[in-house]
Amino acid sequence: MPLESIEGSLKERGVRLTRQRQILLELIDKTGEHLDADRLYELAKEKDPKINRVTVYRTLKMLKEG
Repeated sequence: MPLESIEGSLKERGVRLTRQRQILLELIDKTGEHLDADRLYELAKEKDPKINRVTVYRTLKMLKEG
């Protein structure tokens, strides 16, 4: 599913696309590899050192539910 479709779907569900969520979605979309939560967290920390592991898990859960 294209990134724009995912973002649109989240907005329709009333999910705020925070900067950190945007980073996570872009990483998932652009890495082209299977990412587990820990690897996604490592990559996200490089882009935003303030990102929290809980944010990664919540975002993944939210995507899974969608």
